[in-house]
Amino acid sequence: GAGHRAMLLKHTSTLVPNTNSTARDHLANERTFLAWLRTAISMLALGLAMAKFAPGPTGAVGGMLLVAFGSLLLAYSGWRYFRVMDALSNGQFAISTGGVLVVLCIASCVAVGCIAVMFFVVSRRSSASMTM
Repeated sequence: GAGHRAMLLKHTSTLVPNTNSTARDHLANERTFLAWLRTAISMLALGLAMAKFAPGPTGAVGGMLLVAFGSLLLAYSGWRYFRVMDALSNGQFAISTGGVLVVLCIASCVAVGCIAVMFFVVSRRSSASMTM
């Protein structure tokens, strides 16, 4: 009933005065977190697919790297969400520079790795079809 809903809201939400753009800022932070979350889940799924469908150790290593990147992205997104939430609650905003650079570098390495795996898989298939 209403009592349980009020108790759940009290323990899962923080009420703040909605002055100026407070609600809009917090909702934007939540949308950003959800975007990071979707990206992390996509990386995890891509890693699992690569480990299952790419042949041999190449697929396993590539899959593990993607799963590791997705896991790091998941942890970073939660940390970032709560950091921004605290800053917004104090009337400030923490601009992310270091975290974005780290994620960009890791994502670039993953992209290069994926390209390398694709070339490896294509070259193996091409050489296998030529020997038949």
